[in-house]
Amino acid sequence: MKTLIRTADAKGRVALPGFANTTLIIEQVDETECRVRQAQIIPEKELRFSEENFPIQVTERDAARLA
Repeated sequence: MKTLIRTADAKGRVALPGFANTTLIIEQVDETECRVRQAQIIPEKELRFSEENFPIQVTERDAARLA
């Protein structure tokens, strides 16, 4: 892993090469360390739930409980 040393400006901003115009996830690992990752953005119309991929078989007894 390449180590970069940067100085934050008066507003706490830091220039990070390779991250321009991207959405980032910043996680604080501990008091002295933060982890920066590029977020993967999924358009809402492409968002799927795993439950959509299979039909759920419901027994008559379970169906009676749901009613």
